[in-house]
Amino acid sequence: MSVDSDGDSDEFFNTISIPDSDTDSGLLNGEDLKEDFSAALRADAPFTGSYFCCSTDEFAPNPALRVAGVGLLELPLSKGGARLITSAASPVRAAEGHNTNSVWEVGASDLAVGDAAWQDYLADTILPSVSDQSGFAQFTKSKVQIELSKLMLFGPGSDSFMHRTEETRGTNEFGQLAVFLPSPFEGGQVKISRTSKHEAFDINVASVSSNTTSVAWYNDDVVSETMPVTAGYQLVLIYHLVHTGSILTKPSLRYATDRSTSLGGVLGRWKKGDYEHLPSAPLLVLPLSKVYRPQSLKDGADILEDSDAEMVASLLPVAHDHGFSACFANVVPSARRTGQQCFTLFNLERITDGPDLGRPLSFGELSVAEQRSVRTCLLVFQDENEMPIAMALQGAESTLRHLSKHGPLGPTATNQRLSRAVLKSLGKAKEQGDDDQSMGLMHLSVVESLLECAVSWNDVKLWKDTLQYAHRLPVPQVVLPLFRTAFSTFDVALIGDGADNLIVRAPNLEDRLMLVDAIFPLLPNDNAGLSWANGAVDAILSSYRDSRVEDVPTLIDLAVRHAALALILKIILNVSESAVPLSDGCSFLLELAKEIHRNKDAFSSPPKSTAKRHPQTTASKVTRFSMKAAIAIFAKGCKSMEDVVQDRDEDKSCASRSAFNFDQICEIFELCLTVDDAVPCRILLETISEFLPEEGDIKSGPSTKDLFEKTYLPLISRLNELLQSRGIDITKEPFQPFFKKAISAYLAYLSRAPVGSRQVPAAKIAIGCRNLEYCLPCQALETFVNSHWTEYRFAMDLSRRRHLEQEIESFLRVNEGTLPNGCLTFETLKHTSPHVLVVRKFSSLFQVPDYEEEKAKMVYEFLQSLSSDGTLAITEKIMGDLWDEVKEK
Repeated sequence: MSVDSDGDSDEFFNTISIPDSDTDSGLLNGEDLKEDFSAALRADAPFTGSYFCCSTDEFAPNPALRVAGVGLLELPLSKGGARLITSAASPVRAAEGHNTNSVWEVGASDLAVGDAAWQDYLADTILPSVSDQSGFAQFTKSKVQIELSKLMLFGPGSDSFMHRTEETRGTNEFGQLAVFLPSPFEGGQVKISRTSKHEAFDINVASVSSNTTSVAWYNDDVVSETMPVTAGYQLVLIYHLVHTGSILTKPSLRYATDRSTSLGGVLGRWKKGDYEHLPSAPLLVLPLSKVYRPQSLKDGADILEDSDAEMVASLLPVAHDHGFSACFANVVPSARRTGQQCFTLFNLERITDGPDLGRPLSFGELSVAEQRSVRTCLLVFQDENEMPIAMALQGAESTLRHLSKHGPLGPTATNQRLSRAVLKSLGKAKEQGDDDQSMGLMHLSVVESLLECAVSWNDVKLWKDTLQYAHRLPVPQVVLPLFRTAFSTFDVALIGDGADNLIVRAPNLEDRLMLVDAIFPLLPNDNAGLSWANGAVDAILSSYRDSRVEDVPTLIDLAVRHAALALILKIILNVSESAVPLSDGCSFLLELAKEIHRNKDAFSSPPKSTAKRHPQTTASKVTRFSMKAAIAIFAKGCKSMEDVVQDRDEDKSCASRSAFNFDQICEIFELCLTVDDAVPCRILLETISEFLPEEGDIKSGPSTKDLFEKTYLPLISRLNELLQSRGIDITKEPFQPFFKKAISAYLAYLSRAPVGSRQVPAAKIAIGCRNLEYCLPCQALETFVNSHWTEYRFAMDLSRRRHLEQEIESFLRVNEGTLPNGCLTFETLKHTSPHVLVVRKFSSLFQVPDYEEEKAKMVYEFLQSLSSDGTLAITEKIMGDLWDEVKEK
């Protein structure tokens, strides 16, 4: 249970605050519940400490104190040292804004302690002594820290100075420590006062020599005052006493009211609402003086010791008389929220010795991973607020689940309010889109509990309202038994609508049909039952959008048996608009079109009893509609891929190639031919043509090369084979425009294809060093060897010439026996400056192919493949007015 402050209390308290801020616990005079209750509970607790303490040590180490702008201070303090301090210090200002005479201070940031022994002295000597005398241990076992605040200097003629304590209720500071360093002075008494008690100390007697005097006091209701110094200088280090544990257990002197006389009054005023300032939720969390093991809390008040046992023993009878409950809990601090300390409560156990014995607590138990700072606390609340508090701490869903473990809930007003809160929580999750895949086991168990409550309470409205969240429950194990019970409890007509809603929201088609098959036998054996079953099937079909290919046979069977072919149109629309992966949607619609065409005869004669339930249509129309929807999804996938690639400034044709699913295109095309419908066939070819680049946009490069080699050439070949196998003339509509554009694009690409492309193979000769990519001389040598030139001259320095000579010799050694002697020679001409390396070759041994001739040959073979008789007659018809250009190429 997280306890924090985050408030929206329209219906319930949404937060539980442990009062630790100015708003919750900072007021006195009986206006703040937290403070009065704490005072009442702790009134009789014995306190052995004192609101102040004072001690003198003649063996205290020298702190080796350094002051910014002054340097190291020598102790005892001399008048010269004091004057140096006054030159660097700031005058202390009085409350009315004027400087206080002869009182100066230096902030902690301008101070440095040079001797580590001083810090050890504070921690090992001063702090234990102060803790024992002031009774810190009675409040907490946590270690108290000392934090340096400032250095103060009181000079001759100083005014009396009141050590004012700043408001610290929102912090862990609880006291002050003044350390008077050795310094000769007169006057300067220290007075400590609390209510009617006063104590005074003559510090000057102890500080004349090398003695160090320490005075400590609580912040709560304690006043410390330094009287005027009449001669010399008084030097004082001021420290804060800081509690390092939870703010709940900060040492304080404010627990002094008589518990036996005031506790009943506090509870009575709380119940009447007389307090002006209350916690943000009706729950008080108070720490016990000892920490108890989580397992031992189950034993109740018997485990308590000392003051804890006395406190609880006096609380229980008074709490019972006023309609209050108390329970134990372990508490750990957690992260702050909006500036306020938060806590986690767990291992909650009711404390009782009356009629509530054995009644389960509405609060659940939560484990925490980090328990190093665990404390045991006491929770006090009004009985009538137990359920709202439980829902606020752990949520309505967790509260219902926790209570359901102890048996069925009765139809009490509190439990009905809880059920409405749970429904509200489930509704919020649904609005945020968290009601489907992310609905965890906790949600499902809560839904199951609500449905059980609805049946046991005979609450048909709760049943209907809950059923919309039950679609993820296991159908055979949970839903069907609940429905059998519900049909025996409620009127059938009252729960029909809820069942319809559950069926269409079930996670898959199998579960939906399982629900229909299970519910139908429970209905009356009349027209009303049959009408419900038909309506449920219609709802399943009209709401289907899963796009699972394996569901197609079942959907077609339902449509045939219920004469619901028109609802298949609704399925097609649902899938077209759904967010399923595009490839899945396309595959589903193609399979759907195939099955409709295959079962077209079954759709031609619907049963007379159901023939008029749906608008009439034909299998051919629905088949066409499904194919057109599949083509649209296919085109959408291509477009989306193109957009992604264009955003990366890549070649548009690369996007088209990446997006094309070759097998899917052929599947659609073959289906068009099978059903003998030219309309979707035309749409498909037009879609593919959109991604063919125009002649002016064709570029030479790897992406364009892949587009033709891996997509369009195999696709053209496959489509041509399909058409020829069925005796279809490709020179007619709608095929001719597509083939014409594809041929034109391919020819344009070949005209721009670079030397060395795959279509025009070339045996490139490799020569040069391993660093060819970076070696310019070797690059020039390789270019020469693979060119038509027979001689090339390299004018360069000696090192580069020798490098080329070595690479040529290495090349000849590697190819010895393959190339004849003298096929590649070199010599150096030395009559020029720099000298020139002349390399010669026999061109017949390094012949470069005639690429243009090879291209023309490939064009002819491609065009010839389009005709079954091996001529170009088919191509001539396809190209029409462009045939002359094709012949030139």
